[in-house]
Amino acid sequence: VALKRAAQREALRELADEIGNVRAALAWSLESEEPEAGLRLASAMSEFWWRVGRPSEGSEWLKKMLSAGKPASDLTRAKALVQAARMAWAQGHLERASALAEQSLVLWRDLNDKKGVAEALGISGAIAHFAGYRDKALALLEESLALFRETGDEWYTGLNLLWLADTWMREGDYRQAAALFEEALTLFQKQGDRWGIGFALGGSGDVARHQGNYRQATVLHQEALRLHLEEGNKGDIPFSLEALAILAAILGQSERAAQLWGAADALREALHTPLPPSYQDDYAPHVNAAREGISEAAFAAAWARGKAMTLDQAAKYAMDKAPL
Repeated sequence: VALKRAAQREALRELADEIGNVRAALAWSLESEEPEAGLRLASAMSEFWWRVGRPSEGSEWLKKMLSAGKPASDLTRAKALVQAARMAWAQGHLERASALAEQSLVLWRDLNDKKGVAEALGISGAIAHFAGYRDKALALLEESLALFRETGDEWYTGLNLLWLADTWMREGDYRQAAALFEEALTLFQKQGDRWGIGFALGGSGDVARHQGNYRQATVLHQEALRLHLEEGNKGDIPFSLEALAILAAILGQSERAAQLWGAADALREALHTPLPPSYQDDYAPHVNAAREGISEAAFAAAWARGKAMTLDQAAKYAMDKAPL
């Protein structure tokens, strides 16, 4: 729960310190054929694996637990399936993620659990969005959002607002997207949730960029990057680096853009979190434009410099050499 509230940084640090014990407990659960306890622990750890950029580890544990011989309760299994869907989605395994989310949704409906249904619908909508199926995404996310508003869960309401806003933005409705990002930002600020604040600021930065407000976009993306770095949210850092690279490309700074893309590429490779398909339409034209702005050798060299950067070096470069 702390990972979804103001004490995220401390909670992440404490879990990182205890990760050896967590792994030992998960291994014991498998060896002793106690999937109920193991699935509960693996599900509870999913937010940690998501934030620190280890979805592959989370996915592997959940897969082992879900396929263990002794069945767990439907409630525990439903919770684990939705988290397994998140881990698969983060790794770019969208078909598997969609199937897992659907299995979870079936169980939640059988259990008549409104919040569980809402979460499974939201994950399904986010997966559809990242896969590029925006009409499907909008329908699922709207249904999920309505249920979360009914339950009064402000964190998940904010999360669904973020996904809806991003979907509308990629549909070209920047006014709707801006309003939804702003509503989400207000909710996360109220809760002191710095991950949500960072996500909302980054989304608002994308809207500003689409509207031609490049200075504002840069400031917003740099603030989002700062929050992701401070909170240890490694999985979100590539998005900030890529957004700043696009801004550099728009402003004719091709080498800077290539270097930032190279840094983001290296981080995605390390985290096993590829760029979502739905982002390619926005990403590829700017890469091509930057490549055409300089020689192929210069572009490749800049990309290689970015890939060779440490995370700290990449962050400093992104923050210090802003295209303002």
